[in-house]
Amino acid sequence: MSGYGTCAIIKNNFSANNYRKDTEGRVQMFSVANITFGNCYPQAVTDANSRNNREQLLSETLPNMLAAFPGDGLIVGDWNCISREADATNNPKSKMSPSLK
Repeated sequence: MSGYGTCAIIKNNFSANNYRKDTEGRVQMFSVANITFGNCYPQAVTDANSRNNREQLLSETLPNMLAAFPGDGLIVGDWNCISREADATNNPKSKMSPSLK
């Protein structure tokens, strides 16, 4: 484990609940009132193992976590991948994510 992950800052007068995170700290989600907030930070490197980990996070971990959060929401983050080759200036094929399509 690298010690890196993701974070979210919440103003202290909001009451956040239903906090969840994946085992590596790459996805975290919580609710404020009836709105879901999330932050996602998949692996950035392009070797086959890291790409597989990124795709598993996007296609399995994230959807399973979302199932625990009904209603509207917003998920932000540094996705470290693209859904169209035009979205990258260098090596777009290595950054393509079939899970984002």
